[in-house]
Amino acid sequence: MNTKVSDQFTNLKLAETYDSLNALGEDRDFWLSEIEKLSPTTIIDLGCGTGLLTCELAGKGYEMIGIEPAGPMLDVARRKNFADKVQWIEGGHEKFEGLKADLIILTSHVAQFFYEDAQWSALLTASYKSLNPGGHMLFDSRQHIEQSFKSWPTSETRSRVEDPKRWPN
Repeated sequence: MNTKVSDQFTNLKLAETYDSLNALGEDRDFWLSEIEKLSPTTIIDLGCGTGLLTCELAGKGYEMIGIEPAGPMLDVARRKNFADKVQWIEGGHEKFEGLKADLIILTSHVAQFFYEDAQWSALLTASYKSLNPGGHMLFDSRQHIEQSFKSWPTSETRSRVEDPKRWPN
Protein backbone atom coordinates (compact mmCIF):
# COMPACT_ATOMS: atom_id res chain seq x y z
CA MET A 1 0.00 0.00 0.00
CA ASN A 2 1.29 3.43 -0.75
CA THR A 3 2.25 4.34 2.80
CA LYS A 4 2.23 8.04 2.04
CA VAL A 5 -0.96 8.85 3.90
CA SER A 6 -3.36 11.43 2.57
CA ASP A 7 -3.34 14.53 4.79
CA GLN A 8 -7.04 14.08 5.52
CA PHE A 9 -6.37 10.84 7.38
CA THR A 10 -3.55 12.22 9.52
CA ASN A 11 -6.01 14.49 11.31
CA LEU A 12 -7.76 12.81 14.25
CA LYS A 13 -10.88 15.00 14.00
CA LEU A 14 -11.34 14.00 10.37
CA ALA A 15 -10.65 10.34 11.16
CA GLU A 16 -13.37 10.51 13.81
CA THR A 17 -15.92 11.53 11.16
CA TYR A 18 -14.97 8.74 8.76
CA ASP A 19 -17.56 6.22 10.00
CA SER A 20 -20.39 8.74 9.63
CA LEU A 21 -19.43 9.38 6.02
CA ASN A 22 -18.42 5.83 5.12
CA ALA A 23 -20.57 3.47 7.15
CA LEU A 24 -20.63 -0.18 6.19
CA GLY A 25 -23.34 -0.57 3.60
CA GLU A 26 -24.40 -3.32 1.23
CA ASP A 27 -20.80 -4.42 0.87
CA ARG A 28 -20.82 -5.51 4.55
CA ASP A 29 -23.08 -8.46 3.76
CA PHE A 30 -20.98 -9.36 0.73
CA TRP A 31 -17.77 -9.45 2.76
CA LEU A 32 -19.30 -11.40 5.63
CA SER A 33 -20.74 -13.97 3.22
CA GLU A 34 -17.51 -14.43 1.25
CA ILE A 35 -15.39 -14.68 4.38
CA GLU A 36 -17.73 -17.23 5.92
CA LYS A 37 -17.50 -19.38 2.76
CA LEU A 38 -13.70 -19.52 3.06
CA SER A 39 -13.73 -20.45 6.77
CA PRO A 40 -10.49 -18.69 7.73
CA THR A 41 -9.17 -18.58 11.27
CA THR A 42 -6.77 -15.65 10.92
CA ILE A 43 -7.46 -12.62 8.71
CA ILE A 44 -5.25 -9.67 7.80
CA ASP A 45 -7.31 -6.58 6.96
CA LEU A 46 -4.98 -4.32 4.97
CA GLY A 47 -6.15 -0.72 4.90
CA CYS A 48 -8.53 -1.43 7.77
CA GLY A 49 -9.25 2.26 8.33
CA THR A 50 -11.28 2.82 11.48
CA GLY A 51 -11.80 -0.90 11.91
CA LEU A 52 -15.51 -1.11 11.18
CA LEU A 53 -15.32 -4.50 9.49
CA THR A 54 -12.19 -5.57 11.35
CA CYS A 55 -13.88 -5.26 14.74
CA GLU A 56 -17.07 -6.87 13.52
CA LEU A 57 -15.08 -9.87 12.32
CA ALA A 58 -13.20 -10.02 15.63
CA GLY A 59 -16.58 -10.09 17.38
CA LYS A 60 -17.51 -13.10 15.26
CA GLY A 61 -14.47 -14.97 16.55
CA TYR A 62 -11.96 -14.48 13.76
CA GLU A 63 -8.37 -13.78 14.77
CA MET A 64 -7.86 -10.32 13.26
CA ILE A 65 -4.82 -8.30 12.27
CA GLY A 66 -5.70 -4.76 11.18
CA ILE A 67 -3.03 -2.89 9.22
CA GLU A 68 -3.52 0.79 8.38
CA PRO A 69 -1.02 3.49 7.35
CA ALA A 70 -2.93 6.35 9.04
CA GLY A 71 -2.33 6.43 12.78
CA PRO A 72 -5.43 8.53 13.59
CA MET A 73 -7.64 5.98 11.83
CA LEU A 74 -6.17 3.31 14.11
CA ASP A 75 -6.77 5.56 17.12
CA VAL A 76 -10.47 5.52 16.24
CA ALA A 77 -10.41 1.76 15.56
CA ARG A 78 -8.89 1.00 18.95
CA ARG A 79 -11.96 2.51 20.68
CA LYS A 80 -14.49 0.17 19.07
CA ASN A 81 -16.17 -2.91 20.50
CA PHE A 82 -13.93 -5.98 20.12
CA ALA A 83 -10.88 -3.78 19.30
CA ASP A 84 -9.05 -5.47 22.16
CA LYS A 85 -9.24 -8.73 20.17
CA VAL A 86 -7.44 -7.20 17.16
CA GLN A 87 -3.71 -6.89 16.60
CA TRP A 88 -3.36 -3.32 15.25
CA ILE A 89 -0.34 -2.41 13.13
CA GLU A 90 0.43 1.00 11.62
CA GLY A 91 1.82 0.71 8.11
CA GLY A 92 1.22 -1.04 4.83
CA HIS A 93 1.98 -4.42 3.29
CA GLU A 94 5.63 -4.05 4.31
CA LYS A 95 4.38 -4.97 7.81
CA PHE A 96 3.31 -8.45 6.62
CA GLU A 97 6.76 -9.84 7.36
CA GLY A 98 6.48 -12.50 10.05
CA LEU A 99 2.66 -12.56 9.93
CA LYS A 100 0.66 -15.61 8.88
CA ALA A 101 -3.00 -15.66 7.90
CA ASP A 102 -5.58 -17.75 6.08
CA LEU A 103 -7.10 -14.71 4.40
CA ILE A 104 -5.98 -11.21 3.43
CA ILE A 105 -8.71 -8.69 2.66
CA LEU A 106 -8.53 -5.25 1.07
CA THR A 107 -12.01 -3.74 1.30
CA SER A 108 -13.51 -0.42 0.21
CA HIS A 109 -11.32 -0.22 -2.90
CA VAL A 110 -8.05 -0.23 -0.91
CA ALA A 111 -6.54 -2.22 -3.81
CA GLN A 112 -6.89 0.88 -5.97
CA PHE A 113 -4.34 2.71 -3.82
CA PHE A 114 -1.61 0.64 -5.48
CA TYR A 115 -0.97 2.97 -8.40
CA GLU A 116 2.02 1.33 -10.02
CA ASP A 117 2.78 -2.19 -11.17
CA ALA A 118 5.77 -2.35 -8.81
CA GLN A 119 3.51 -1.54 -5.82
CA TRP A 120 0.98 -4.18 -6.85
CA SER A 121 3.75 -6.74 -7.36
CA ALA A 122 5.21 -5.97 -3.92
CA LEU A 123 1.74 -6.41 -2.35
CA LEU A 124 1.19 -9.75 -4.08
CA THR A 125 4.65 -11.00 -3.07
CA ALA A 126 4.16 -9.96 0.56
CA SER A 127 0.67 -11.50 0.59
CA TYR A 128 1.89 -14.79 -0.86
CA LYS A 129 4.60 -15.04 1.80
CA SER A 130 2.09 -14.34 4.59
CA LEU A 131 -0.69 -16.66 3.48
CA ASN A 132 -0.94 -20.10 5.00
CA PRO A 133 -1.16 -22.98 2.50
CA GLY A 134 -4.58 -22.84 0.85
CA GLY A 135 -5.02 -19.21 1.92
CA HIS A 136 -6.84 -16.54 -0.06
CA MET A 137 -6.68 -12.85 -0.85
CA LEU A 138 -9.92 -10.94 -1.46
CA PHE A 139 -10.23 -7.37 -2.69
CA ASP A 140 -12.72 -5.16 -4.42
CA SER A 141 -12.56 -2.14 -6.68
CA ARG A 142 -14.95 0.57 -7.71
CA GLN A 143 -16.19 0.66 -11.28
CA HIS A 144 -15.00 3.82 -12.95
CA ILE A 145 -17.34 3.23 -15.86
CA GLU A 146 -20.29 4.38 -13.80
CA GLN A 147 -18.55 7.68 -12.98
CA SER A 148 -20.02 7.73 -9.49
CA PHE A 149 -18.08 10.92 -8.85
CA LYS A 150 -20.70 12.78 -10.91
CA SER A 151 -23.12 12.46 -8.00
CA TRP A 152 -20.63 13.80 -5.43
CA PRO A 153 -21.66 17.01 -3.69
CA THR A 154 -20.43 20.27 -5.16
CA SER A 155 -20.63 23.81 -3.85
CA GLU A 156 -24.09 23.97 -5.47
CA THR A 157 -25.29 20.58 -4.17
CA ARG A 158 -23.81 20.41 -0.70
CA SER A 159 -24.88 17.68 1.64
CA ARG A 160 -24.81 17.60 5.41
CA VAL A 161 -23.93 14.63 7.56
CA GLU A 162 -24.58 14.71 11.28
CA ASP A 163 -21.84 13.04 13.26
CA PRO A 164 -23.24 11.53 16.46
CA LYS A 165 -19.85 11.95 18.16
CA ARG A 166 -19.43 15.65 17.53
CA TRP A 167 -16.34 17.19 19.04
CA PRO A 168 -16.10 20.68 20.55
CA ASN A 169 -14.86 23.40 18.24
